[in-house]
Amino acid sequence: MQTKEQTLAWVNPLMKIGVIGYLAMHAFQFGYEPGFELPFWNGFIQVLIALVFVSLSIVIIALKRRRFYVLGFFLVFVGSLYITIDVLATQKGFSKLPIQFLLVTISLYFLAVPARSSSH
Repeated sequence: MQTKEQTLAWVNPLMKIGVIGYLAMHAFQFGYEPGFELPFWNGFIQVLIALVFVSLSIVIIALKRRRFYVLGFFLVFVGSLYITIDVLATQKGFSKLPIQFLLVTISLYFLAVPARSSSH
């Protein structure tokens, strides 16, 4: 039987990879076709998004567990709400709503975990 610390030793890096993957999905979505008429601005925005993604990935990897839970909550919650509002506003892709609901609840889990830790 694994202890809580042994379980967190492999779950936390897995969650960090999941958050980085979620950010990568959105970074690719925003950076693929920025939509400017001049190619310079398209390239500039793509490089800027790539730099923001890499810097956020480094910060996520370096964070301690409790701070990661709060940052993970913020990133997943805001991203999920953005996509949910977009789906509801355009009335397209209603099949994605259950996935977004799952992501919102997972982000709330991120926020609730630090509050449950006991202090003896």
